[in-house]
Amino acid sequence: MRRTKALLLFPAVFFRSCLGAVPTEAPASGGGHATEAKPEDRIRELARALPPGSRLRGALERGERGDGVRYPWMDAMRSEGVRRALVRTEFVWRGKPTAVRVSRIVYSSEYEPACAQISDPQRLSRVRTSGLEGRLGDAAIARTLSAHWLLIHGRHGTKHGIGIIELLADEWLPRRPDILAPAPKAPDRFREAVDMEDVAAVTALFGSVTREERDSALWAALLSDDPCLFAAILKRSANVNLRNQDGESLLMAAARHGALANAKALLAAGADVGATAPNGETALSIAVRLHDDRITELLRQSGAHQ
Repeated sequence: MRRTKALLLFPAVFFRSCLGAVPTEAPASGGGHATEAKPEDRIRELARALPPGSRLRGALERGERGDGVRYPWMDAMRSEGVRRALVRTEFVWRGKPTAVRVSRIVYSSEYEPACAQISDPQRLSRVRTSGLEGRLGDAAIARTLSAHWLLIHGRHGTKHGIGIIELLADEWLPRRPDILAPAPKAPDRFREAVDMEDVAAVTALFGSVTREERDSALWAALLSDDPCLFAAILKRSANVNLRNQDGESLLMAAARHGALANAKALLAAGADVGATAPNGETALSIAVRLHDDRITELLRQSGAHQ
């Protein structure tokens, strides 16, 4: 059994699993204003516009909400056709983040980033020259200053850190928590691209990484909301039945975390639907136990049985 570790740089698996409502924040530095009442009609409209089975749609249907604060940069995003921005910040830790700067922004034309990355050079140039990039950078820096560490002990002995901040163009969409993590000891463009869900950069860098690095990237990308990212890495990984240290396969992990699109990609690539973990679990038994009807039906249609 091959033992492969997940990426540990900025645990995208943990970060993506934390989608949910965040505490209401005061409309500080961004100049936002709080909405007086929750527009439930607007929220239902948002949910209907999102892909069925998507994480954001599921969160809204469960009653999770954003903080209801409309910031000017949200309107600027909409005017440029940007619905989501993922911002990577870097900082020096002196008991709190200091000298915070933006090192990378990945733009998406949809709230759910599935195959919606904005990578056309001319369009990116328009976004950057419009002033939007500066506004989003300021918002991400402000959130970095008030963010929390991924691991409580992570800040001890740490001099340099990073944050990955999600900015959405609607105040009622629940965003991911703003979380800090120690910076990697050495720059790694491929890992950074994977954590930032930058499909264009990941694809461009495949020729410079090893098979082990590609396999490891599968675990980090497994819970990505963008199946294009996972599919791009999967296409170049030789082992669709890769297992982790606990003997859990990629398909089992997809079932455990409700990653429907990635489960479909794995099955299409020939993943073993009946593979069994050392504890006796299968992808189907996991989906059934977690009451995930979507993945349960998918696995049964693919030949899985209890």
